[in-house]
Amino acid sequence: MLQIRTPFYKRNLFSNPNAITSSEAYITSNPRSRVGHHNDCFLASSDDYGTYEDISVEYPFLSSETLYLPMGGETCNPNPPRSS
Repeated sequence: MLQIRTPFYKRNLFSNPNAITSSEAYITSNPRSRVGHHNDCFLASSDDYGTYEDISVEYPFLSSETLYLPMGGETCNPNPPRSS
């Protein structure tokens, strides 16, 4: 298992804009089921310092993916009130 920095990277790495589904989530031979997400600037700006290009697409993508895959991260900059 590994985590990748942005939803954009994962969607393009596998040439698949769709979130992983329950039917493919636990198939270890499926590379998409082994790649989770890491936000290295959580809450640091409106787009988390470039983590998101289009939150209207990428938030739902992450919401679906993280039902089955890990999501980690850290922050890199205080950004009140978002980070309060």
